[in-house]
Amino acid sequence: MFGPTCDALDTISLAEQLPDLEIGDYLYSEKIGAYSAASSTHFNGFPPAKVVHINQK
Repeated sequence: MFGPTCDALDTISLAEQLPDLEIGDYLYSEKIGAYSAASSTHFNGFPPAKVVHINQK
């Protein structure tokens, strides 16, 4: 899984297999890390991903 910045370091994982996704689909990830949102920018014409917090009891 790679980010949209065209930077070889913008890598989330090399081991994951994703299902077929379409624009507007949600992707849930546990423990993805702080820098996934902190490093998010509008670079290369892509808006940052929308982060949705889910509280579980």
